[in-house]
Amino acid sequence: MKKIKVGVIGVGNMGKNHARVYFEIANLVAVSDINEKVGWEVAGKFNAKFYKDYRQMINEESLDAISIAVPTFLHKQVATYCLEKKIPILLEKPIAENLSDAKKIFKLSQKYQTLLLVGHVERFNPAILKLKKIIDKGELGKMISLLSIRVGITPPNPAASDVALSWHS
Repeated sequence: MKKIKVGVIGVGNMGKNHARVYFEIANLVAVSDINEKVGWEVAGKFNAKFYKDYRQMINEESLDAISIAVPTFLHKQVATYCLEKKIPILLEKPIAENLSDAKKIFKLSQKYQTLLLVGHVERFNPAILKLKKIIDKGELGKMISLLSIRVGITPPNPAASDVALSWHS
């Protein structure tokens, strides 16, 4: 079976994970990041090409799909470029900095008839899937509220805190 050719734009905290997984399950062709040190490191680790400019990467590589894992305020700009090139996208969450930009990204995916996925990967976490089954069966009684706290290490990069931005329109 032929593996799809993918690229990753932004190889910081989350982008490194995208690159690692693509290396394992697909053909990771190239990565792009404005931080050359990190970009070259990730590219070397996963035997991919490095580009400082994501537009150059897209124009020079024949990609079947792309992950966008840049800071949220750049999602609209980068996603727009990729959608205009009709490259299917896995966009790290949140989709955008505000509702207006989110709608624009979504409308562009429709306009260019290009697949757009938002990386809500916890939806596929086996523990979450099991909890949903338990709730759906009513095993916990009538639910009126649910509080969940995701535990883990704090991202070492302060820029990663932008994912906690609140939605505003």
